[in-house]
Amino acid sequence: MSIQPDIQSALLRRDHIKARLHTSLHHLIFEAAADLVPPALSEAELTALVLPEGGYPAPVVFAFHQGLLNAALTENTYAFKSLSDDLARLPAAEAMAPEKLTSVEMSEACFSAASLQALKTAFQDDVGLTAHLGPPAPAARAAADRHLETAMTALAKAAPDWHREMELLGSQIIYTQSQDPSLSFGGAAVFDAFGAVLINPETFRTPAVTLTQLVHEVSHQHMFLFHLDDAILLNDDDAAYASPLRREPRPMEGIFHAGWVSARMSLVADAVLSSPDRPEWSDALAADKDTTIAVFRDCAEVIDAHAEFTEFGRALYATARDAIDAL
Repeated sequence: MSIQPDIQSALLRRDHIKARLHTSLHHLIFEAAADLVPPALSEAELTALVLPEGGYPAPVVFAFHQGLLNAALTENTYAFKSLSDDLARLPAAEAMAPEKLTSVEMSEACFSAASLQALKTAFQDDVGLTAHLGPPAPAARAAADRHLETAMTALAKAAPDWHREMELLGSQIIYTQSQDPSLSFGGAAVFDAFGAVLINPETFRTPAVTLTQLVHEVSHQHMFLFHLDDAILLNDDDAAYASPLRREPRPMEGIFHAGWVSARMSLVADAVLSSPDRPEWSDALAADKDTTIAVFRDCAEVIDAHAEFTEFGRALYATARDAIDAL
């Protein structure tokens, strides 16, 4: 357990999640709903889909799982059958997660219609404007890809463990933009589409910004892994707390997540700046490092005063505080 990249731990947790995904889908399709909805695929086909030899299930497979689970919990037989059929027909090209960081766009040029809908639904709660999301402007995507390539090539040389963790936890970067000019967003990550990061390409303005934003979103995925086995926080979900930098009260979980991802953004900036292989543009990370340290310390004031941790959560927070204090 560490706030720093731990590749072996990330690999083990990914394998654990994959096994849990298979167990849950097997139960939903072949046990819980089998009397109402005949399985649309065989057990062998499900195993090949979720436990592919030499690969990992794509974020959309996780999204279909969440849709099936929601349909089962609400006893929506029609939705369950429709999602089961779509999962069984999932194109092979969409079923496996990319091994390297890969950008795609939220459009039928990259996804089937059923997969698009599953992904939009998975991101709905986090983004809040899913119905308005669509493909980005070609020029915005092209510019974002240039900054992405520059940033990730530099990160692989300067801080290879950080780069490898990104490949393991957020290898599919999905570009999308709001089709409503009055609505906008920067990025999002949700466990229901594990392995994907939703990005507005216009936010990738420079290699430095691209790097820190990706670390921000992948760090949310990092935290989701911890939440699978531990509550981390015991605060009342309805309780909200203000802080010096953000007067609008928010739940402790949001404050802790903000502090955690800000700490990791500070650490990756420091890792690149301290590397003998630092890129020529890395001076821009110095200001980002100072800003994210300030955000962490702001969150820490509220956390120290009000957080009610589990034993694991307290240890997790301590790793973040110690790492920031050491900078």
